[in-house]
Parts: sequence; C-alpha cells; structure tokens
Amino acid sequence: LAQRLGEGCVVKLRSREMVPVGGGATLRALFTPGHEDDHVCYYLRADRVLFSGDNILGNSSSSVRNLRQYMASLELMAQQKPEIICPGHGQVVRNGTARIQWYIQHRQEREEQVVAALRNGARTVDDAINQVYPRNLRKNLRGAAARNILTHLTKLQEEGRVQERGTTYSLKGV
Repeated sequence: LAQRLGEGCVVKLRSREMVPVGGGATLRALFTPGHEDDHVCYYLRADRVLFSGDNILGNSSSSVRNLRQYMASLELMAQQKPEIICPGHGQVVRNGTARIQWYIQHRQEREEQVVAALRNGARTVDDAINQVYPRNLRKNLRGAAARNILTHLTKLQEEGRVQERGTTYSLKGV
C-alpha cells in the first residue's frame, strides 16, 4: 500500500491501538490473523460494533488460512462483546457475540469430526472428507472441503496431536 500511495501516507497500526475517526469516535484496531496473516478488525466500543472484515461473514462461515491463529482471533473478538457485527461481506449481524461463539463452536465441532475420522481409520485428506462430509457432497465443493480438512490437520499438527508422513496423517500416541 505504501508503494502505491507513497511514503508517509501509510501508518502501521499496533493491535488494540485507538484510531480517531472523526466526530469524537474512535476505533480500536484488533490484529486478528487467521483468515489471512495480516487481517485486522476494528471495534467501535461506544456502540459495541465490530467491523469484522472477512473473519466473520454475514451469511456463511469464513475460509481460514491458519486455524490456530483464527481461533485465537475469534476469542479476542468475543472478548469485545459486540452487539453488532459489520462484516466485509453479507448482512449486518445482530447479537454479534452469539455469532462469534457459533463460529468457535462450529470450528471445534469440525475439529472433533476430523479427530474422530482419524480414530476411525482415515489416513488421507480424502479419507477424512469421506467420513466428515455427507456422501452426496457436490464435486465442486470437494476442493473447499479438502482445504478445510487440511487446515484442521495443520492446526492439530501445530498442537502436537497429529503427525504427518508424506500424504498420510495419524493421531500421535495412537
């Protein structure tokens, strides 16, 4: 961005930095990686409004690049206790804290399904897809399902719960 706009036009923000936006209002910048490495949300504390970018969407769940970081970001966003979420895509969300909790629960349930698939003999991403997703999953959604399973497997590896050998995965200690 600095290359496009020129030197001195872009100022780096620190997480939780307060940014004056006019009219006496300030936004708190929240470093919220996971969807992308450099993702930032903004919180308008006075009105309990969270501008969630792509971390929380108005109509569906978000894609995730790093699930471990994303889960920590969801927890940070939940700590703000927003009433309203203004996502980068989709409808404005009322009862924002409940929506964030739904996202957290959704990812935790998916992780449990992936772990169960490994316990039940899944060794590859395709094996896990076949156990976690419905049998009639449309072919055009298999790529997204594979990325989602892989994101969960990577998080489980980072936590030391899963090991990878080539293209196969297994639970550690099993």
